[in-house]
Amino acid sequence: MVSAFEGNKAETTTIVPAIQAFQAAHRLTDVTVVADAGMVSASNQQAIEDAGLSFIFGARISDVPYVVAHRRREHPGQDIPDGHVFTQPWPAGPAGGRRDQVIYYQYRADRARRALRGIDEQVAKAEKAVAGKIPVKRNRFIQPSRGTRTPPWPSATGSRPRPAGASRNSSAPPAATAPSPSRPAPTPSPPPTPSPPTSRQP
Repeated sequence: MVSAFEGNKAETTTIVPAIQAFQAAHRLTDVTVVADAGMVSASNQQAIEDAGLSFIFGARISDVPYVVAHRRREHPGQDIPDGHVFTQPWPAGPAGGRRDQVIYYQYRADRARRALRGIDEQVAKAEKAVAGKIPVKRNRFIQPSRGTRTPPWPSATGSRPRPAGASRNSSAPPAATAPSPSRPAPTPSPPPTPSPPTSRQP
């Protein structure tokens, strides 16, 4: 089935109408929506929750997940094995509004290398811009301050920003969220104090 929309419509505004049209055409009461972070807005996720549909959503993360931080505390200095999957239950709060969910974080060594290489390239550009060797363009590693340009890290220490949860040889794993099958129900609220983490390797 193919749906057509105006060229200036973002994917985040077309996913729910497309799902509803597909369900109507095939007389389906339930489908599982699988989408990456770029296609799912907060309003889309709420609409899918309200419809009671199953889903698996990719997500961007900017902070170290609880389960990753917990593992590092329990295993200091140890690398995360390639392919390792962390599982974080996210129970629904008493206010309701969504189903119980489970968040999965997966670590891949190759993805970590590419992420860190990209960050190092941006840092190198920032340092050249600060030194006046190249024009200043948009760069998240430059902080203009009263006519001066400085990197947001102490140059004397040589420290570099790393992805959330990253060490020299690792980066934050991407996240995927899915509703828990244990409880049916229809804007996600911040997660409560997390349950004890579990992890597995494929």
